[in-house]
Amino acid sequence: MTSGKHTLRVWEGGNARFRVQILDQLDETELVSNGHAFWTYTYSTDKADELRLPSGILRGNTPAATAPTPGQTAEKFLAAIGKSTNVTTSTTTRVAGRDAYTLDIEPLAAATTIGRISIDIDALTGAPLRVRVYATAASSPAFSIGFTSVSFGAIDASRFDFTPPPHALVTVSTPSSDAASSQLGNGSYLTGSGWTSIVVVPNATPSASSNSIASMFDNMGQPVDGGTLLPTTLVNALLTTDGRLLIGAVPASALKTAAATAAPTR
Repeated sequence: MTSGKHTLRVWEGGNARFRVQILDQLDETELVSNGHAFWTYTYSTDKADELRLPSGILRGNTPAATAPTPGQTAEKFLAAIGKSTNVTTSTTTRVAGRDAYTLDIEPLAAATTIGRISIDIDALTGAPLRVRVYATAASSPAFSIGFTSVSFGAIDASRFDFTPPPHALVTVSTPSSDAASSQLGNGSYLTGSGWTSIVVVPNATPSASSNSIASMFDNMGQPVDGGTLLPTTLVNALLTTDGRLLIGAVPASALKTAAATAAPTR
């Protein structure tokens, strides 16, 4: 889980083609996909990873390492709209130098930590420009993602190609079709529905490679019956003693109930 302010440059060309530059104060990371291969490169470490996937695997299955855009974030919240949601359109505003109107989404379900989601939509194109998520009864957003500048013009195809510097340490991976498919389906599932949905990861700490997850909960979490809780104002996470990870925009009590009712991993 990350906090603070982060700056990104994002180019999106459709058909799983994208480029993301993550700009930190002292470093920069590149995430690039041309629809057939996916690269990551960090300037401070001078290390690059190239993932060459079988035809069709990457398309429609964008790697989880990509940074979300306001549009992708908005889609996830809009998908949750149902009978337990109140949707209103408020006054117009300006985002990234463009006229926009604000769509306010208010969950009516009591068992959620989300109080309101505001989506600023470009008045001319209908594209989401900014998403702000407010915790219950909060006046300032707990999470915000938006453009500071935006262009809807055509993007040169060369933007989605990447060649690591000649001195970089490059690791190339080429998984088989079966291996790639199994990696995309890790056994995680949803329990609950709508705003009260909870993601359950059955084997979150199966080996020493997952010690970072356990360490994070040990250092930042709170011991509770049945595991360790990592609370925030918006999203809560519970790591159970049997190795399951439960995450949701719900109160901690809902995670505990879900953990108690779901069958433990064997």
